[in-house]
Amino acid sequence: MNCQLCQNQLETCLDGQLAEDIRIQVEEHAKACPSCAESYHYTRIAARVIAEEKSRSFNPWLSTRVVAQIKKIESSRNSAEHVSVFSRLIRPVLATVSVAAAILAGVMIGSLYKPHDNTVNELPVELGYINDADLESFYLFSED
Repeated sequence: MNCQLCQNQLETCLDGQLAEDIRIQVEEHAKACPSCAESYHYTRIAARVIAEEKSRSFNPWLSTRVVAQIKKIESSRNSAEHVSVFSRLIRPVLATVSVAAAILAGVMIGSLYKPHDNTVNELPVELGYINDADLESFYLFSED
């Protein structure tokens, strides 16, 4: 028997559905070939795990509890989405209103300020003596 045939017959051999002479050939080949022996070993372990899982009994109310928890989580998400939509609408409006109030307060406080010294509004006498035409040459502005 070659490795390919042995690999194909492993599961049916372990299930007990293989003819006796072919089962003996598969087991003999698995004893002689290291790779087929490893496959035989892992297939036996997998069959044992599957058989153990099939023999376990499960709580019949488990699915009901799982579905109830899923519905509870979904309802909390939906209520959180409503709150987040409300927050997404209110938060920008409140931020805009607070910025506008801060600007208005700054303008009002600035308009209330009046200097105590009346000389601020008067121009110095020296400014009247300055001849602006002499400060810069008129020829700088001409294109000649």
